[in-house]
Amino acid sequence: MMISPGPLPVRVLLVDDEVQQLAVRARVMKASGLSVTTASGPIEAIRILAGAIKKIEVAILDYDMP
Repeated sequence: MMISPGPLPVRVLLVDDEVQQLAVRARVMKASGLSVTTASGPIEAIRILAGAIKKIEVAILDYDMP
């Protein structure tokens, strides 16, 4: 099933310290029509958010990160 959020894809920041899990989740989300930016940890996520030209609308974080 395709997610149809509207005329533009929802911009998602996906953060996970397990690189393989991050890649799989990003692939699934992109296949669903979302615009996904990934970060492999909180420091990288903060840098992405600070430099984001376009607004990140949703952030999905791994609950158990060091």
